[in-house]
Amino acid sequence: MLSRMAHVAEALATGFQAQGVAALEAGDLDRAGEAETRFSNLFLGIRRAIALKMKLRKQHEEAEREAEADRDRRHDQKDDRREAVADGVSRAIAAGKPQARERLTAGLWERLTEDERIDADPPTPPCRSRS
Repeated sequence: MLSRMAHVAEALATGFQAQGVAALEAGDLDRAGEAETRFSNLFLGIRRAIALKMKLRKQHEEAEREAEADRDRRHDQKDDRREAVADGVSRAIAAGKPQARERLTAGLWERLTEDERIDADPPTPPCRSRS
């Protein structure tokens, strides 16, 4: 929408500019001044539309960067949870009977890579209001 508005304003500004030049050539300073005022107002509107479009694009890019950082952070948290579970279970396996260690260790890694529950994001703690 901003692009369409800028395009229309640009066409109108070109027309007012042509009117102003024609009025100057005819020696009609009042009409030339009026055309210049309209041209300036439209040109200001075009600049504002362009600035707004740039601002919106930057906001969109920032939101995408933040979303990517959030995805990366959640992925790192999942890896940390997986490592913590593996560490705890590995210690428990190491304390067990030697003949069961290999079987249990293999089962551990199979479950860590296949169990989707470990990939689930932990629930967010409720916000506590300050009273």
